Amino acid sequence: EACEITERNNVLTGVEEKVRTTGARKSSHIERSKEDPVHKHFAAVGAQLLRSQQKGLFEKLLVGSRDELWPEIEEGLPSELKRVMIGRFHVDPGAASPREVQELAERIIARRDRIELRDLAAKAMDQAAADWLGAMGLANVAQALERKEVRVLLLPDPRARFSQAAWLCSRCEHLDLQSRDKCELCGAQMRRFPRADEALVRKALANGAEIRSLRHASAQPENEIGAWLRFRAEHNTPQALAS
Repeated sequence: EACEITERNNVLTGVEEKVRTTGARKSSHIERSKEDPVHKHFAAVGAQLLRSQQKGLFEKLLVGSRDELWPEIEEGLPSELKRVMIGRFHVDPGAASPREVQELAERIIARRDRIELRDLAAKAMDQAAADWLGAMGLANVAQALERKEVRVLLLPDPRARFSQAAWLCSRCEHLDLQSRDKCELCGAQMRRFPRADEALVRKALANGAEIRSLRHASAQPENEIGAWLRFRAEHNTPQALAS
């Protein structure tokens, strides 16, 4: 999915940051206390971010800051925000341009996505081998989609070529890997897709399944399509449905 980062200057409006240095040798030690304006500042920022997250304005949190300020920032984050935080990176917001901040953030997000997808693909392959919550190969994934079992459709490298065609019903969206003019379920016209993966993607979207591309992210065979399942019909247990 595309990453969208929006600059919001009004987040810190009205919050002053005041620190007091002490020490006989004029050290850079900064006094901190629960009533310190710096503590109040970051607590206010954390509270405002939490309200935005609860309103659905963002799903995950990634923080860029100077390293010496991170302990103060972390202390001000509510526990609810820490649970959706995906990382932090070093940057001087006052010196870096918005574009530089965005590039740093996107690198972390891309790395996290690669790791997440690699783990998901490995889990799907293991679960498919165990005849559980995974499906691998065109025929198995098509069957899982037809049963509405698929939670995440895992597409192989976009450069992979699918030589097999697939058919999708224009009325009931029945998916079939066999050549048919009419749908065997409702009798409507079947539409032929020269590349089966296009039909599977359309079926997945109709079922409300998530679609992820595994390019550069997986040890999954380059030309093999896979799926992580919500449940498996023949093992329709409470444990499977809740997973």
